[in-house]
Amino acid sequence: MSRQICQLVLSWYVAGAVVSAAGGLQSEPASVGAAAVDEVAAGWQFDAMADGFSSSQGGLQLVDVKGTPGLQSAGPRPPEFPGFSAENRGLQLDGRSWLQFADDVDGRLSFESGSVISLEAWVQTSSLKDGQQVYLIGKGRTGRAGMKKENQSWALRLRGMGGTARVSFLFRSADIPAGTDAGGQVAAVAGELHRWNSNAGFAVDGEWHHVALSFRFGSTEAPVAWIDGEPTDGAWDMGGKTSSRGPYVDDDQIWIGSSMGGNPDSSFQGVLDGVLVHRRMLTDADIAARWQTTRKAESLPELLATELTRGVVTVDVREHVKQSDPWNRERTRITMRWEQPVMALTRLPRKYVAGGLIGDRSNPSVVRLRTIVSTAEQTTQVLLRARSATRLLIDGQEVAKLNLLPYASDGHQEVPVPPEPLYSQMHPVQAGDQEVTAGVMLTAGEHLIELETLAGGKNMRVELGETLVALGSAQTGFRVLSGAGEGDSLDEAGWRQLQREQQEFLVQLESAERGRQGAAESEYWSQRHAVVRGLIGADAAEVAPADVDRLLLKTLSEEGLQPRPVVDDLTFLRRLALTTVGVIPTPEERAWFMAQPLNRRRAEAVDRYLADSRWADHWVSYWQDVLAENPGILKPELNNTGPFRWWIYESFLDNRPTDRFATELVMMRGSRLGGGPAGFAMASQNDVPLAERSIVLGAAFGARNLKCARCHDSPVNEVSQKQLFEMAALLNRGSISIPATSSVPKGPDGERNSRVTVSIEPGTVVPPAWTLGRAAEAGDSLWQQLLRSPGDSREQLALHLTHPVTSDFAEVMVNRLWSQLFGQGLLRDQDDWGGSRAVHAELLELLGRQHMSVGYDLKATARLLLLTEAWQREAAPEDAPVARFFGAVTLRRMTAEQLVDSLYAAVGKGFDAELLTLDPEGRRPDDSFLNLGEPKRAWQLCSLSNERDRPALALPVAQSLVDLLSVFGWRDSRPHGLSVRDDQATVLQPLTLANGNAGHRLVQFSDNSAATELAVTASSPEQLVTELFRRILTRDPQPEELEQMAGELREGFGDRMVAGAERRPPVARRNSVSWSNHLNKEATKQKQQQEESAREGDPPTLRLQESWRLAAEDVVWVLLNTPEFAFVP
Repeated sequence: MSRQICQLVLSWYVAGAVVSAAGGLQSEPASVGAAAVDEVAAGWQFDAMADGFSSSQGGLQLVDVKGTPGLQSAGPRPPEFPGFSAENRGLQLDGRSWLQFADDVDGRLSFESGSVISLEAWVQTSSLKDGQQVYLIGKGRTGRAGMKKENQSWALRLRGMGGTARVSFLFRSADIPAGTDAGGQVAAVAGELHRWNSNAGFAVDGEWHHVALSFRFGSTEAPVAWIDGEPTDGAWDMGGKTSSRGPYVDDDQIWIGSSMGGNPDSSFQGVLDGVLVHRRMLTDADIAARWQTTRKAESLPELLATELTRGVVTVDVREHVKQSDPWNRERTRITMRWEQPVMALTRLPRKYVAGGLIGDRSNPSVVRLRTIVSTAEQTTQVLLRARSATRLLIDGQEVAKLNLLPYASDGHQEVPVPPEPLYSQMHPVQAGDQEVTAGVMLTAGEHLIELETLAGGKNMRVELGETLVALGSAQTGFRVLSGAGEGDSLDEAGWRQLQREQQEFLVQLESAERGRQGAAESEYWSQRHAVVRGLIGADAAEVAPADVDRLLLKTLSEEGLQPRPVVDDLTFLRRLALTTVGVIPTPEERAWFMAQPLNRRRAEAVDRYLADSRWADHWVSYWQDVLAENPGILKPELNNTGPFRWWIYESFLDNRPTDRFATELVMMRGSRLGGGPAGFAMASQNDVPLAERSIVLGAAFGARNLKCARCHDSPVNEVSQKQLFEMAALLNRGSISIPATSSVPKGPDGERNSRVTVSIEPGTVVPPAWTLGRAAEAGDSLWQQLLRSPGDSREQLALHLTHPVTSDFAEVMVNRLWSQLFGQGLLRDQDDWGGSRAVHAELLELLGRQHMSVGYDLKATARLLLLTEAWQREAAPEDAPVARFFGAVTLRRMTAEQLVDSLYAAVGKGFDAELLTLDPEGRRPDDSFLNLGEPKRAWQLCSLSNERDRPALALPVAQSLVDLLSVFGWRDSRPHGLSVRDDQATVLQPLTLANGNAGHRLVQFSDNSAATELAVTASSPEQLVTELFRRILTRDPQPEELEQMAGELREGFGDRMVAGAERRPPVARRNSVSWSNHLNKEATKQKQQQEESAREGDPPTLRLQESWRLAAEDVVWVLLNTPEFAFVP
């Protein structure tokens, strides 16, 4: 068979080789003997060599090289891995390539009962489907002729489980031949396969990871494994615990990268380095010496009770715990600690890793809350509430505990009957949570209160339910314990207040943690932007709004057009709020704006809204469309992306530079299913997911349409399929083979359509390259200055896309910003410039330079544009010449998200929707069911479709929001990137708003509505109408509007209040229906009740007479359904 000659050396280390503390390999001569057999039996380190494939002396014979392995990719390198050389390379395998070695002649790789095997490897992969099991190295089970089919002597593998790569160990036990014993003839016993998988895993994120495993054959003890320096336990899922038998032994080959005849599902795709086989047990010290990296997770010191701060609750999160023994702190790490006011958690704060990106916690983790309180002598009751295994200790003595939450294996379980609240208005136990009370006697003085609770577990998500400790009784009520003593009341109003306060606290905590973890990354980008400013000159930052207006007016004059006049202040305010924070201004913001000095009013408002955290909320939905963020709450890996919406949100919340934003997406690090940019890589049902990702990146950051090149050369924009796959190979960090499914098939005559050009045939292996634009030279000093890891092709791609000289990135981003502000871009097609130039080419270039000069700060560029007269002019239809040449902004309807958010803001209501999950109990893993939380803004919603649209899994309140969003152009599925939605007006839009469940709830004067409070406190119908206009339309009513609507309210106004009626207390929504019980008939019954409740909406207030209330609701209905409300002014 022909093979590609690659520059590769496979260094075979005979018995006696030693591993350096730095993680590299060093060989030292040693004879093969009894003493030496206890050390390293074999080792491979892959590096460049002039004579192609080779094995060193004294090692195994390299029998064959299958496919096209290579050494184009970097291995672990400094600075992240300081123990390796700066030129270290790894073995690149494409899932169709592997190496075959003959069995050794002296038995170093054959094991028997009682002997120890240890296996380890450095791995880098971004391709591993759930359930897939790929071989790193193994002996036997090759499928070669003459060999037993299941002759697996041993193998180190990776198994896709729960969205992560787990360490997997597989071997077949030895056969027992037939024979005789004291009882007579004994039949032969065939060996059986034994498979062990680690409980922990690493993200399939294209980063380097180290895996290792040790096992003694014939022992009933489980293997010991390590991932990235951390120990992990696991379980046998095939064959069970081993007997005294050793492994099967024959003379089959050792393969690296595959097995079973090269089965693609068993073949590794990625890069390998430092593959070792030992004949001794590895230790924590061995692994610590190997895993030397700047990425290493920190471990916070244990705090003694005497070191706790008085008056607060100290919380820490402990990772790498054992589910079977969660309170054992041996070999665990405290990875996060903070102080808060109360002994309660409404959610677990996110974990952040290097770069300030969302990461994953080990599963399970333990959360501990501790505080020291001073009490008088008393006998009281303590209430403990949590999701899973929990214990409460007072002064070291356990006083209450909760049991481990069981895994939900099917949907036929009983619908749980939640415990009734202990007293009226008590906040009830939520689905999946548990509660217990216990009597305690406290002596006078200080007491240490300590709660430990398990987050996650086998086949469960790492999340908490409502976790709290409260003191009191059913007669007097319970109050949540605080560091200062008694805290908030546990009634519904008190709990909601605690939730709001803790959410604000956790947002600040997460922001600080992102900043701490991302400090080094931020410093790099600051230095990089200083380099860029040195290139383009300091004057680029001095662009003023008048400079933009001057260029626009020049073009308008050349076209013979007059600009529209500037809008009035209140129109400006409404447009500004919708454009920056995605929602209409509040009455408080309107009053503040009108109180500002006239000459500074607009500039002050621009600065205020740009500093508002809702800026991030507004931008998420746009980038969800552009980047095709497409999470699914059911089976999230089934042709979905991860929910990287949270990374988008935090990027805009932190105002990260746009080139950093693009680079982080390309690098695809962090959590896949928890909200990190690694979720962008997911598309498991796609034959070449990274080709699809490349199409999205090309359009988003390069304004290049690469869609046609997915299956053939593009006849439109001169992009070949090879160019697209070269880009995908850069993203893959290695070559990609073109599958037959990614090529236009030939017809019955063996020919393709003559109008379609396929210049590269299926099966062709395409190496990484950048040929889609001007290429920065690798030897160029700027390229070398900006590139941190020269051997990382993914970082190379990011730099090609954002390069300050050879790319159009800054102008592309400015054009996207301009289109969002003005309604259309300086170049109208945001995704495909195709060689066209803007009418305002000079302006686009000027703004691109300005954007670079301010450090790619989107807010700084937005401020410049928002202060122009051009942006403040009256609107005109999109096709009007004055709008196309920006003498006016484009008249446009609100986006679906702006509309829904503004509707609820107008009446002062929250969504009050269900958790966006089909498993509110938290009893299933995140690779089966995501939990996207309770939506507060429209961008947080998602498709609610479930398998076979089972009615018991419906989320009726959330569905009413999705229905309203969908008719106004929102996409519940985003399989492809999109920058401009279809905003076609349809008859369904006014009908859904006027008559749908969401619209019905909006106008109801319930006790959670701001409109209700206006109606209760108004001194006259005229005042009420004026305040409603200000709240809903931002302006005062015209005299005729005021008279008409006030006239509807005058009758009965003086008698509108119901004597003695009070505000209804808030009521918690409880949803006991989950995947675990949705096939139970009780689940369908309860869901029907929930749907009926959603249709009825919020209970109307008892404080207003019904006839007058209905008339006032009609006024609100009219204002919400007027076209004026739905359009950006």
